[in-house]
Amino acid sequence: MKERLKTAVLVLIVAALAAGWFWYYRPADIYTLSPDLDPVLISISILRNGGGADLQDRSLRLEAGDEGFDEVLAEIEALRFRRPPTNLLFQAFPFLTEIGTRTYPIDGYDYHIYIGLANEDSTIWDGDISYVLGSWEYRDYDHSVSLPLTMKDGQAVGKSLGDEWWQIAQANDSDL
Repeated sequence: MKERLKTAVLVLIVAALAAGWFWYYRPADIYTLSPDLDPVLISISILRNGGGADLQDRSLRLEAGDEGFDEVLAEIEALRFRRPPTNLLFQAFPFLTEIGTRTYPIDGYDYHIYIGLANEDSTIWDGDISYVLGSWEYRDYDHSVSLPLTMKDGQAVGKSLGDEWWQIAQANDSDL
């Protein structure tokens, strides 16, 4: 009888962990990543590298009511990410996150896209996601850590958004 009880408890624990994993790994939008988000400002910085020293940057800053704000916000809202369950460890133990360099073969232009979304009267970014060298991540300000995200066709989506937003963004006057 005791063995059956132990087995049942173990099965329940494994089932609860599996259910939690699937719940956490479910597709998430920007509002799942930043629950208090009600953006009135979108700031996008785009770095474009064509290989070697060919590095250019542009910025796109849109406020609610500006032409293009609703379209760009809709594109951001349509993004669906998955959060690896290891993120829970990184939130609990931020020192476990890796700092290093990532490389990815360049096919045309490679983009680094930094997207900041701010609520009205906000002093910090309320939603912060980025695409760098084929990888997506978001900033968890509550735990002061950047966490990886996965996405179906993430590299293609990043390159597509980079191409589109590059065309509507303003060139910066700074030299990189």
